[in-house]
Amino acid sequence: MTEDVQRWLRDAQRVRVLNSFDHAWNLADEQNRVVSVVTSTIGCGPLSIVLPLSKLPTLSEQASVVTTSHQLNTACLMIDFRDAVLWDATLPQPQGICFSQIVRLGRRVLHDSVDSLAQPYLNLTTSAASFQQQVMKTLSEAALAATRALIDEDDFALVTAVESLAGKGVGFTPAGDDWLLGCIVALQSLRHPVKAARIAEAALPHTTPFSAASLKMAGKRKFAQPWHDLIKAGSSAQIHAAMLRLREYGHSSGADALTGFIQVLEALSPTPDRLST
Repeated sequence: MTEDVQRWLRDAQRVRVLNSFDHAWNLADEQNRVVSVVTSTIGCGPLSIVLPLSKLPTLSEQASVVTTSHQLNTACLMIDFRDAVLWDATLPQPQGICFSQIVRLGRRVLHDSVDSLAQPYLNLTTSAASFQQQVMKTLSEAALAATRALIDEDDFALVTAVESLAGKGVGFTPAGDDWLLGCIVALQSLRHPVKAARIAEAALPHTTPFSAASLKMAGKRKFAQPWHDLIKAGSSAQIHAAMLRLREYGHSSGADALTGFIQVLEALSPTPDRLST
């Protein structure tokens, strides 16, 4: 776990269960600060407590959760953190990275993500229902507006576009939030931390507690392990492997985030390849 999670455990007083899945429990305290108890399948993240388990027991939303500085107790599991390994979620600065290669490989990976925001971005065919197609179209227009605002350095248009994305779309983490997360990774990688923080700040009031917590971490340059693997990748094979892992996260969350990353990277990186679709 990270030092942020360690502080949460120390300070949280009244903990509630947001939801429970086979590989993740999402918990919030009295200030709506969020952490996730996850299996090793999910892996390290800025808000995660990673357990060496293949599956978590079911935890009802009414379950009692009690925390101390070194324990988290529920009726079905007691977790002791005294020997926990601390992990730094801060994204490393890219060193000698070829952004055009990442764009090229990313577009290829996203061609298999037809029912995500990659579909309108890359003009892919889709099997989504008409309502979902309309949602994706609306979000893609806001994503394009955000990208143009970044290019034009138009802060007012950027905030307007972010507010049109935050909290919008389907999924546990709404698709618009996922796109914004990937956008922020691209900005942090391109050394635009002020723009990244501005997007996160504009999104926070408009989305769910879990998404808000993730975007807040992103504004501070803190991301899950697969993003670290992508930025540190030293070969095409490593880039491809990291992107595949990102794409497979959730139903479409990973693909939506990867779309935001590639779309903004392509628009803002010094020499991106302008590939046809």
